[in-house]
Parts: sequence; structure tokens; C-alpha cells
Amino acid sequence: MAKLLFLDLDGALVKIKSSWGYMHSYFGSSQDGIFERYFNLYSEGKISYQEWMKADIEHLLRRVGRPIYRMELEEAFSKVEI
Repeated sequence: MAKLLFLDLDGALVKIKSSWGYMHSYFGSSQDGIFERYFNLYSEGKISYQEWMKADIEHLLRRVGRPIYRMELEEAFSKVEI
């Protein structure tokens, strides 16, 4: 049996340019310059992608002020047009 796995690069299979930006917007947060700051650190090789992602998630949770549960993420991304 053949199985198929799709990995999306934002804008390739979905009609949003940034899943991170969408997530911030959906939960009423903003990236407040965090994207640019950590993107630059990542681009300069000073941090890994994982460190950038961790910093962005921590920022999101601080701005939202509460935990975000998987069910909420699934609901949020179910609204994204393919």
C-alpha cells in the first residue's frame, strides 16, 4: 500500500504566507519584532532553527498569557484554506 506525506512550505499548499504569523494573529498576539530579531540571529548562524522556534513559541505564550492546547491549534489551522 502506497502512503503519501505532504510537508508544506507556507504558501505552497496553503493560502497563508507564514504559519507562525497566522498563529500569532489567530491568538491575538503579535510578533513585536521577535521575528526579525530571531530571524537575524538564525541567519547569522548564532542560533539554530529550533532555538528560533522555541523563542517564538515562548513569546506567543507570554503574549497570550495562558497555555495553548493542541485542540486549539487544530481548530485554528482547520480554518486555513488549502
